[in-house]
Amino acid sequence: MTDSILARAAEDVCAELRAHAAVCEQSPNDPVAVVRQGERLRGAMLVYEAALMEVSGWSLPLRHLGQLEDFEGDDGVEGEA
Repeated sequence: MTDSILARAAEDVCAELRAHAAVCEQSPNDPVAVVRQGERLRGAMLVYEAALMEVSGWSLPLRHLGQLEDFEGDDGVEGEA
């Protein structure tokens, strides 16, 4: 990716996602730390979505996942949409 607003936002999401995973793994019994990092991840995702809309007109794909436990593609193959 180039150094575009969208690329920078994607890099921030990746960093916050890794940080959230680390907090959850290292401090699973610290709800303040887990929630605080979750909020940072949420914020990064919202910035990414705003950049995505600005650059491409597309929304965040995660908004369209539906019920994960029922995730099955049209062809009946689980995990493929």
